[in-house]
Amino acid sequence: MKKKLMIFVTLFIFLFGINSVNAMTLKPSGASSGKRGDEITLYITLNRSSSEKTVSAVDGVLSYDSNVLELVSSSNLMTGWTQFAGISNGSSFGYGNLTFDKLITSTSQNIVKMTFKINSSANYGNTTVSVSNPSATDEVGDSIAVSGGSHNVKVLSDVNTLSNLTISNGTINFNENTTEYNLTIDSNSTNISATKKDSSSSISGDIGNNSLNYGLNTFKITVTSESGKSKVYTINITRPDNRSKTNTLSSLKLSNGKIDFNKNTTSYNVAVKNNISSIKVEASLTDNKSSFVSGYEPRTVNLNVGNNSIEIKVIAENEEVKTYTINVTRKDVDKPVENNSTNNEPVKEESKKSNNTNLSELKLSEGTLVFDKEKTEYKVTVAYNIEKIEVTTKTEDEKAKFEITGNEELKVGENIISIKVTAEDDSEKEYKIIVIRKEENANLSSNSKLRSLTIKDYSINFNSSVYNYTIKIGNEDRLNITYTTADSKSDVTITGNENLENGSIIKVTVIAEDGTTTIYKINVEKNNTKNVVIISVMAFLLVALVVLSIILIKSRKKQTF
Repeated sequence: MKKKLMIFVTLFIFLFGINSVNAMTLKPSGASSGKRGDEITLYITLNRSSSEKTVSAVDGVLSYDSNVLELVSSSNLMTGWTQFAGISNGSSFGYGNLTFDKLITSTSQNIVKMTFKINSSANYGNTTVSVSNPSATDEVGDSIAVSGGSHNVKVLSDVNTLSNLTISNGTINFNENTTEYNLTIDSNSTNISATKKDSSSSISGDIGNNSLNYGLNTFKITVTSESGKSKVYTINITRPDNRSKTNTLSSLKLSNGKIDFNKNTTSYNVAVKNNISSIKVEASLTDNKSSFVSGYEPRTVNLNVGNNSIEIKVIAENEEVKTYTINVTRKDVDKPVENNSTNNEPVKEESKKSNNTNLSELKLSEGTLVFDKEKTEYKVTVAYNIEKIEVTTKTEDEKAKFEITGNEELKVGENIISIKVTAEDDSEKEYKIIVIRKEENANLSSNSKLRSLTIKDYSINFNSSVYNYTIKIGNEDRLNITYTTADSKSDVTITGNENLENGSIIKVTVIAEDGTTTIYKINVEKNNTKNVVIISVMAFLLVALVVLSIILIKSRKKQTF
């Protein structure tokens, strides 16, 4: 019978939800995490069911790890309750109302508010704040069964560094505290892999396989700690552009009309008679690695009366395009042609205007370049704090005009400053300066050496640390010089390589990012074969004259006898 009664009571409690003994708890609650140096708020909280007795007093022992947490302050949240013993680590606390008129009737009541600071040297991970040996009193002063408990606080990691960083096809000297790396990779792609130092941190950014464009490529990897603190690693990869930059024509001819062609002059004006209804443009490339842009190659163009603009576009191996523009004016039937056009019949010509599009001077307020009027493209590098460059220039012909653009509001990375020169006859030439503005705190390379230097048909036994060479040449007016730089970010200018004669000096000037300059000199010794020929001819004539004289003298002697 007793056994059946126990089973019945058990089922009744299960089905109708009668509270079990010691359901009331007194334990900490509040913030569950924080990072070193943070202040967090915790509470001592009483939890009870609505069917349990109301509470007039509580006490217990609060414990926490003082190596992790420091108690900043505590305050009594119960109106009308007295603090009998305050909060301290490992000691008893006590709060209550002895008049039994301010009772805890809610199911959850914060009794004490506590402010803790997480120590700056605290270990990462979980720490526990607990209440032990708790007791409670009801509305008439009788004891109530209550249990203690604990609360976990996680100290969030602020480790946001990498333990390893590798770049395929390239080598870096990795240090977790070094956040910027500069390297050169001669490849069309690279794979970036990174390992986080702390497993609780996260990595985002340019991880994995990345394409490399020619020139500067910048990749960023962000490491975010568990606490939300971020660190960015920057990888600057320069892909050397070994492709040919030559995008000029070696010749340009018209089936009607004449132009004074110069490969660096990109605009021409021609007038033809009214009876010329079409014109054939013939052109050849300077470099066999370049090509004509589709639709803008040499061709026959039908002419309308009036102005006709014909464009020939040349694209270099490095994909830079140069446009030659020929403005052909087909005259009305009743108007004479008055320009430098030459057709089957003579025409009236105006006084010839200058087509000189050369600069005589080019200087920059920042960055270093060696100016050569025949060189139309330069590269300079400036520091992050340079946002504007002053350009000083003069034209060789005072009648020419120039326009400078792109020298203000320099962005980080590649900028192009253009100096467009317009001659008196409206011919145009463009000088371009590629300005690389470095990122903040980025170092400028000082490597101004060549890796190789060769001269077609001649040997100079090049050494990057030897700066003077002497060669003996034939009758060439110009040498075919090729080179590679030790640092792809440096720029090179060759001067003196024209109209060569005995004693000429060719200078190959290498300018590093920071303006450091190295000059390699090639001293030319030239055999003047014309003088040799003249001397030989004169010697031959002299000998012939002597021989002839001897023959005449002998002939006269014979006649005398």
